[in-house]
Amino acid sequence: MFQLLYLLLAAGELVMLVMWTVQQFKDDWRRGKWSEGSVVVALLWLVFAVMVGVGLWLEFA
Repeated sequence: MFQLLYLLLAAGELVMLVMWTVQQFKDDWRRGKWSEGSVVVALLWLVFAVMVGVGLWLEFA
């Protein structure tokens, strides 16, 4: 029971992290303030989210 609840909570956090990263990048792009650094940070957050998601999938599958 608690494993399913934890998995749902973690999945929701991952979705929010990805959405926040994409929104930050879009805002930087619109304002013209994006740089290579912001692209790298956005990609690192996305890679982190994917790695955590795969780890959760392996843990609870």
